Amino acid sequence: MNNIITLKGNKVANVSVPVIFFKSEEYRGRVFAACPALQLVTDGKNLDDAKKMFEEVFTLWLDYICEKRDVTQILKDLGWKISKSSVTPAEEIDSYGYNIRPLALTSQNISIPLCA
Repeated sequence: MNNIITLKGNKVANVSVPVIFFKSEEYRGRVFAACPALQLVTDGKNLDDAKKMFEEVFTLWLDYICEKRDVTQILKDLGWKISKSSVTPAEEIDSYGYNIRPLALTSQNISIPLCA
């Protein structure tokens, strides 16, 4: 599947990654959002807050990797498969060592600029 497009002269990968929302016995009263494919975790007061916090964390992460200008290598280090025509996220799911109770599993559509 070809999911790489060129936008204003830059290659951009459009992918869908799983985001798991869960509660943990260790941190009562918090809802966590984890995206194993990006190794991002954040939390909020409730499910809506956790969703909002995930969007903020993803934006900060994206700004950081674009600043580093080595997006392809960072994604490969995370276990992603990258070819000339497609980008496939890592599939491994890790509970980060916590005893978790899943609340929701969603897919987040993201666009990642493939800066050199």
